[in-house]
Amino acid sequence: YMLASYSQLGNQATFESPTLDSDKTSCIIFNFNIPKEGAFISLRVVTTDETDKEITVWDLVDTSIFADSDWLVGQVEVYNRKVRFEAKKAEEHDKGWVAIDNINVVDTEGKCETIPQEAQISTVLPETTTPAQPSDDLPVCQFEKGKCGWTTNLDEDKSDFWTRGSTESFLTDGVECPDADFGGTRTGYYMMASQSHRGEIAVLESPSMGTDKTSCMIFTFNIPEEGAYTVLRVFSVDENGVEVLVWDLQDTSILADSEWSFGKVEVYNRKIRFEARKREGYDGWVAIDDIVNETDERCETIPPEAQVSTVPPETTEPTQPTVTVPTDDFPECQFEKGTCGWRSNQDQEERDFWTRGTTESFTSDGVECPDLDFEGTKKGYYMLASYSQLGNQATFESPTLDSDKTSCIIFNFNIPKEGAFISLRVVT
Repeated sequence: YMLASYSQLGNQATFESPTLDSDKTSCIIFNFNIPKEGAFISLRVVTTDETDKEITVWDLVDTSIFADSDWLVGQVEVYNRKVRFEAKKAEEHDKGWVAIDNINVVDTEGKCETIPQEAQISTVLPETTTPAQPSDDLPVCQFEKGKCGWTTNLDEDKSDFWTRGSTESFLTDGVECPDADFGGTRTGYYMMASQSHRGEIAVLESPSMGTDKTSCMIFTFNIPEEGAYTVLRVFSVDENGVEVLVWDLQDTSILADSEWSFGKVEVYNRKIRFEARKREGYDGWVAIDDIVNETDERCETIPPEAQVSTVPPETTEPTQPTVTVPTDDFPECQFEKGTCGWRSNQDQEERDFWTRGTTESFTSDGVECPDLDFEGTKKGYYMLASYSQLGNQATFESPTLDSDKTSCIIFNFNIPKEGAFISLRVVT
């Protein structure tokens, strides 16, 4: 059989099938063995569909069903193209293993029941050999049965930055979390990024939808006021494939420890991304729950502190996209309220190379920066790329406009004479 031991350095063990040129699905059955009190705390099955999109179809985090040295049976429907087992390890344990044996295809006469039922999630494949068709509806989710296709980036240890769990399960694992889910229970599920992850940006992303529709999205979030996470943003992809910042919360004074708050914003259904920024040396978390679609033609941004300058005036014309308007005017920005659609490339650790902040916030995070912004204050916002990013080119790009006009732009820049950055250029 195949085995991963607690003695391995690292916290995620993956075991992957070869890639096949196939769009077929199969019902697989396998045996697994995980000690109940051991180092490995979860096991999941991820499959790759005909569009090369990865889908988690089997996710076992309930360690109460584990039994020391007893083999258990797992069963789930997968795409044949590729299958991957992922086992997550807790560093504090000094014993245990995860083992896999006897991976076989079974004939279940068209119905492939997930076994054990504790591993059932809502993203399992439909009971058909025809892949699911794209939807134009907002990907709503309460996270009670799974993640509904929402995915997370990886931290610097190659572990999921966001984890689905309940207050009860997080506390059992020794992870700080809200006192309850939004519904007030300790057993209700939500998505959470903990301060224990190594990395600066936690991304929770919706599946891609084949639509140009817009929706009024409402969600609940939970961030301690003095915690590790200081910024939460929502990005949306418009009908031109341009990613737009539509909701930007950086005023942590409105937050309260372990209390859930409402967020509301108009988004394109095509794709949505939550992005939370973390600072080192602090406890805390960021949690998301109950992403729903509300019927509201005006869709006022809530809280008002999250309003960004790239959102156009309110309108009662629901068929018109309201997160960005094509224009032939140059995309000016002082960065006080957001990035105005400008965006950064990512460094080798998949972090934004350019960061919006103030001298006060950068200094608080231990990042070298100018003494003041151009206006001479420590609280004014600007965009900064630091020497600490891994990579040798930082690009900062405007949104794409439907225009043939030219403009004369003026901008301020700040580069230390003997510093890491040795050139700056503008390309149009």
